[in-house]
Amino acid sequence: MKKRISPPKRRRTRQRMAILEELCSTTLHPNVAELYGPLKSRLPSISMSTLYRNLDALRQAGDILELQIPGHNKRYDGRTTLHYHVICERCGAVRDVPEDYVSLRPGLRGEIDGFELTGFRLDFIGICPSCRNGGSDARARSHVLEN
Repeated sequence: MKKRISPPKRRRTRQRMAILEELCSTTLHPNVAELYGPLKSRLPSISMSTLYRNLDALRQAGDILELQIPGHNKRYDGRTTLHYHVICERCGAVRDVPEDYVSLRPGLRGEIDGFELTGFRLDFIGICPSCRNGGSDARARSHVLEN
């Protein structure tokens, strides 16, 4: 009988916990550059390579979500429960969609055209308030989804 090998346990380093805390404290879905500034002020010795390595470890462990938006840098989300996003097609800003806006069954089961379903992803695409008003600078990242 083969012995089952369990996946390696991820250490909860000070850097990893600071990254997780930063992601869980915001709804702005920052990219690496936007995360680096606040983390550098908290942890002066953190490097970009440490940030990338720890983001990957947190993603693999299921502690964060990595959002890949065509034409824009990857963004990260500390909220891993089922929820949806609205994405600005101009600047790439990402915000959470209010929970009462969409009511899809999270326990989707079955097949579609031979594909065994393991989940689904739903993104809304639009133009954020800042881009609609003519701006797409760094301040666009701090605006809040308007209902």
